[in-house]
Amino acid sequence: MNVSKMTRDILHKLPEKIDLFDTIFNSSTDGLCILINKEFIGCNDQFLKIFKIKSRKHSKKMQPIDFAPEFQPNGMESLTVFRKLLKKCLNSGHAHRELLLHDTQGTEIWVDVVLMRATNKEKCVIYSIVKVILE
Repeated sequence: MNVSKMTRDILHKLPEKIDLFDTIFNSSTDGLCILINKEFIGCNDQFLKIFKIKSRKHSKKMQPIDFAPEFQPNGMESLTVFRKLLKKCLNSGHAHRELLLHDTQGTEIWVDVVLMRATNKEKCVIYSIVKVILE
């Protein structure tokens, strides 16, 4: 198989793969978001619902620390916890932690956060899964 045939085959299948990813991303019952340089570049409807964010446009004006109290229940500053979580993700490719956060209306919520690193050329992309912990 020559390169141009392989390229045509890949390009032919690309819309189908993008559609499949969009379907999985948007129909997830978990909050999903993609971050570049600590800024939200995309999220699903469940992420908006968990944090009571009005729209994807509003989410792009926010950073993860905007959803955290100053201190976690263990007494550590949330900013320090976030930095450690991100550092672990960047070093190992993934990180996981339960966190106390709040939505845009100030209601506290316990969440299980998973971060996964993906490198896209010169950009470091973080894919995040947020699960609400129900009591």
